Amino acid sequence: AFNTLEYEEMSRMQKDEAKTLVKEFVKTMVRGRRLAIVNESSGEIEQCLVSLGKKVDRLKISVGEEKRIREIALLEIFEVGSTPTLEGSEDWSLTFMIGSQETIT
Repeated sequence: AFNTLEYEEMSRMQKDEAKTLVKEFVKTMVRGRRLAIVNESSGEIEQCLVSLGKKVDRLKISVGEEKRIREIALLEIFEVGSTPTLEGSEDWSLTFMIGSQETIT
């Protein structure tokens, strides 16, 4: 969780570095990023495009070649969990808990 007190105690250089990291992440995510997902019903791995809306207020998910885009308001996401996919791997699995008690992994 974000701790304002810790942020205030950071050096100017640390704050600038954090700001740069967030800026680059947002730019990348507004453009969109291709990720592999596991289809819940078939168990097969599919490609999806995940992006942030230009106002950085919505998460957009498009699976496969479908033109249909699912949009989720960031305010609806109340928890994000992460776990490594394999021990020693740099890949991580993310799970979003959405206000309606729905999860997206």
